Amino acid sequence: MHHTFFTYYYFMKPSLAPSELNLDLKNIKQEQANFWKQHPALVKMELLIQAHLNRESASLSPSLHVDFTHVLELAQSGGSMLLLLRPSW
Repeated sequence: MHHTFFTYYYFMKPSLAPSELNLDLKNIKQEQANFWKQHPALVKMELLIQAHLNRESASLSPSLHVDFTHVLELAQSGGSMLLLLRPSW
């Protein structure tokens, strides 16, 4: 969940430019709702990763399971690329 909020703040600040990120505690629920509506793919990816980490992937619907396997394939290839980029000491 921490990464979801980090992503929220990371993507929200540029969208509010040139003003600084000024989150009003009274209005934060509305701002978060607007963010989730603007970036549904990030939300879906985050929830699929959380399902994997919580070992709840078996309960996913067949349509979500296709996206779930795609996210896992991307994560695996991304991890492989990171290993190739590491310096050889």
